[in-house]
Order: sequence, then C-alpha cells, then structure tokens
Amino acid sequence: MDIVREVVRLKNIEAIRTLIAKYALAADAYSPPEMMRPLFSRFAGWHCAVLGAHYDGLDAVTKGLAQVRERAVLWTMHFNVAPLIEVSDDGTTGTAFWYLWELARTSMDGGTERQNTWIAGSYQAAVLLEDDAWRFGRMDLSLRLVAPAGGPAWPVD
Repeated sequence: MDIVREVVRLKNIEAIRTLIAKYALAADAYSPPEMMRPLFSRFAGWHCAVLGAHYDGLDAVTKGLAQVRERAVLWTMHFNVAPLIEVSDDGTTGTAFWYLWELARTSMDGGTERQNTWIAGSYQAAVLLEDDAWRFGRMDLSLRLVAPAGGPAWPVD
C-alpha cells in the first residue's frame, strides 16, 4: 500500500463529505444561488421526480433550487446521514450516496397553506474535481416519505 496515495484518497473523501455538508447548509439557508453555485460543476444536473424538478446546467440548477424553496419547501433542516463516498483511482471523479432526514415547512400543493412536514429519502451524486475543488455533477434526490408531521399514517413501501 502506498501511504501517500491513501492519504490523498482519504483527503478527497473528506473534501466530498464537506461538500455534502455545505450543500445542506446552503439548502437550509433557502438555497441562495450564491451559496449553491460553488458546489456544482459547470455540467451540473439536479433531479427529483417527486417534486417534478429536472434542472440541467449550472444556471438552471442554482435558479431551480431557489425556486423550489420559494414555492414549495419554505423552511428546512437537513440531516445528511451515512454518506458512502467512492473516489476513482485517478482521484478526479467519484460518487456519493447519503440518506436524507429532513424537517420542513412546506406548501407542497402549491397553495398558501403551510404545514410541518417529515421528509425522508436519499441522494445519489456524481462528483468531480473541477478548478481544484470537488463539485457535484449530476445529483438525484429520491424521496420515500413526504408526510405531514402529526398527520395520517405514513406509507411504507
């Protein structure tokens, strides 16, 4: 085992873990484009079928995430859990998977009524080294639970 190579790999994994944390901080700060932009590559994509959100390109991703916050997800606290991070042998690309547990205040039906909401799911992201920084390429959010806090029983799949 090459100790220098292993240290570099571990530093890359930690940098990607920090990227995931910065994404949660930006999301909890209402997804301002100036906070989100440095986290995504020029070739970024962000997709969530449940929200009907499919954004491709850096501008579309940063504007789209801000719009989701304005119209449907009004307040959040993201808990990113159990990140699984893999880095390519050449140290320039990788993948990241993590679970999401989120407390939120939503208006998911597009109306004016706001409700406390439990959200659970997972993220799958391609990551890449761009301009000497780790950034998200394509990110997919798969939601498994969006339910009113204190509401009816949750669906189980």
